[in-house]
Amino acid sequence: MIAAVLRVDARGPAELAHPEDHRLVEQAFRALERVDLAIGPARDGGFYLLGLRSPAPGLFRHIEWSTDVVFRQAMLNAARLGLSTQVLPELRDVDTVADARAVGLLPSPATRNGRNHGHARGC
Repeated sequence: MIAAVLRVDARGPAELAHPEDHRLVEQAFRALERVDLAIGPARDGGFYLLGLRSPAPGLFRHIEWSTDVVFRQAMLNAARLGLSTQVLPELRDVDTVADARAVGLLPSPATRNGRNHGHARGC
């Protein structure tokens, strides 16, 4: 993740996400009023957002990080732990500068200096 938001309330849930869309963060917090886990799958097989109502020891055990099975393994662990889950919309994850440019979080090199060489934003 390039950028992250961590919101912790002593009386409630904690959540870590990159701020692609603040509405998804709010959706996750609303979901955590009803479920134990809110998770947004990424197109690359990981996840872009994860929120827990309370600590869940074991959720991240035996995860093959940086692979296309991270989301699937996290969901299997959640099921084994008996966590109720809300799955959010699938989005592109932001793991690299190129990803951040592709989703519009960073300007492309051509537009950064006020120049656009005929390339569309995010290309």
